[in-house]
Amino acid sequence: MWPVLRDDEAPYRNLAFRFACLAVALARADAAADVATFLKLLKARNNLAHAGGDVDATLAQQSIALLRKYTAIVASAEMDGRVG
Repeated sequence: MWPVLRDDEAPYRNLAFRFACLAVALARADAAADVATFLKLLKARNNLAHAGGDVDATLAQQSIALLRKYTAIVASAEMDGRVG
């Protein structure tokens, strides 16, 4: 997953790497599972954007769940004064 120069998948890998860093920093215990989910969602997003098709409702729900989870973690950290 580490981004490498001259990699054909660099944009995909860089986004995945950034999310992995975020997950480890904010939710270390769940990071591996969240990154796996994110990779699945990223692949579906790329397929949708480049090949068209329908949105899978289950994937949409997983995407919303990840967004809510990490938004809540950051909001909680801000309330506690841990980020600013």
